[in-house]
Amino acid sequence: MYWIFLIPIILIFHRFRKFRLIDFYRPSILILLYTSVSLFLGIYVLEQDLLFYNRYNEVLVHDSYLSSLWIIWFLIITSLYVLPRKRIHLDYGRISRGLRFFLVGLVFLFILIPVNLPILGLQGSVSIYILLSLVPLILLSAVRKISFLSLATLIVLLSSQVFYENKREVFFLLIVVIGVAGFRFFTINYLHALVLLLFGIIMVLYLSLLRGYGGYNESGIDLLFRVKDYALDPDNIGYIITNFELESSSCNAVYSIEKVLDGSLEVTYGEGFLKPFTMFVPRSVWPGKPINYVSYYTSRVFPFLWASGTSLPVLAVSEFFGSFKWGAFVMFPLFMRYLDVVYIWFLTSKNIIRVAIGITMAATAIQYGRGSGLEMYFYPFVFAAPLYALLWKK
Repeated sequence: MYWIFLIPIILIFHRFRKFRLIDFYRPSILILLYTSVSLFLGIYVLEQDLLFYNRYNEVLVHDSYLSSLWIIWFLIITSLYVLPRKRIHLDYGRISRGLRFFLVGLVFLFILIPVNLPILGLQGSVSIYILLSLVPLILLSAVRKISFLSLATLIVLLSSQVFYENKREVFFLLIVVIGVAGFRFFTINYLHALVLLLFGIIMVLYLSLLRGYGGYNESGIDLLFRVKDYALDPDNIGYIITNFELESSSCNAVYSIEKVLDGSLEVTYGEGFLKPFTMFVPRSVWPGKPINYVSYYTSRVFPFLWASGTSLPVLAVSEFFGSFKWGAFVMFPLFMRYLDVVYIWFLTSKNIIRVAIGITMAATAIQYGRGSGLEMYFYPFVFAAPLYALLWKK
């Protein structure tokens, strides 16, 4: 049944066929594309018995497996037809040269001296989230292509060396660069998109090697030359499936809906959407504060993993079903439309700060789409809020 998720991919490109390729760079389209591609590949892995973890073996034999697939499919299709189709052209004021140099220095300071806030329970450094907000601001301010390319290349390379534990966020930083490039400096066609896709795949594998996959003795840039060996070794197929989260994203998306349908999981009525508003309140102060759907799902379905400190992602589309059950067919499409409406407002506001927020909002939408929880989607904006407030009228 994996083939059914090719249909929404085709429909997305058909419905927005008059778009420039860069116009696909918006939160909801990226979420729906990511969800469809992830499920197409992930369900293929599941149905071809290429699973790396045996904890998902029950997904296929569950009575409501096919029902769960069709529920996700219809949620994607329904959302697709409520999205706005307005094309975007950037027009914004620049920041001063002195402020631009200050922000560039600040970016490299956060790269060289990472900031950690363990009290929030974050894995890795807070700095990478701040970079996701600052980098589009300085790249949008670049005057020449050579300045843009030099800055973008240096930032992505240094970030990959320092923040490799935050693999996904470094990848989103690359998407930020692509977004600014497409809107400001280059016309991206489908050939360019294929090259960028290949580069993105190489980058994910490289960051995985930096995290210890493959067991190679090299380190740093030297590992880049091991990516080909790692990718072509048939013994690594399970690891590569894990690197791209094909197994966890698709299986948990389906399994979570199966558990709601059979009554093992209760409908949460949107409790997880309240979590961002309490992120700075310690649970020791408020034991009953809302938990996100990732925590709820893992603790109920895989308590042994939850006890060990592990949580499993649930695609946003499945989170909506777990939160509202059949009401998700109204709530999910409305939320997808709302994201794009807000994004278009940011990008057409003629204020460089708002444009930068919009660029980040689209790039990190995949973070939410993959099931990291709404609070993680908010992190780049929350941590950069003091700087936004300082610069808003500049």
